[in-house]
Amino acid sequence: MKKLTVVLALSLTLAFSGMAMAGTWDTKCIGCHKDGNAMKAPTKDQMLAKHKSADAFVKAAMASKSSMMKASQKEDLLKEAAKDLYK
Repeated sequence: MKKLTVVLALSLTLAFSGMAMAGTWDTKCIGCHKDGNAMKAPTKDQMLAKHKSADAFVKAAMASKSSMMKASQKEDLLKEAAKDLYK
């Protein structure tokens, strides 16, 4: 039983540390902005080609009129996503 507890604790620790490393793009944005998405949001590659810098990306996202973007139009959230995209 002790071994099982140790293995479970280690597994949970590794799982949560992986989540902590995932960025805003990978946790919040990717759901709509992925290849083959039925919602037709631009993919990561399309957005990188369209917006040449992190600042341009944030500015465009803040100005977006898309109803899908309304919940995500928080400057701090977008800056975090931009940091993930423009590493």
